[in-house]
Amino acid sequence: MFINMTPHEINIYDQSNLVLTVPPSGAVARVDSVNLTRGWIEGVSVYTTTYGAVTVTINGKPSPFPEAMFQTYLIVSAMVRQALPTRGDLFSPGELVRNESGQPIGCQGLVVNG
Repeated sequence: MFINMTPHEINIYDQSNLVLTVPPSGAVARVDSVNLTRGWIEGVSVYTTTYGAVTVTINGKPSPFPEAMFQTYLIVSAMVRQALPTRGDLFSPGELVRNESGQPIGCQGLVVNG
């Protein structure tokens, strides 16, 4: 079972067919980040990002990030997934799928920590 911990619906495609739509669960996972400016190149700031704690809000209220659950998979942002590299139950949307107008309509599969 997939639980969507992003604030928007996730449409998952396999080739050109819609395979699964996962509605938002109401719980949103986010990761704290700090940007450290390393310098400037031609007027453009160049920085590194350090990721911190992952936080979850449910209906606007803080909640602990859930422990791994048997046969339950969490869809989170790529940044949250990368901040928790040992978690094999976290997935993030794969490559974008776009409609004829170029608007994003879903993703090509899901990405898991390797």
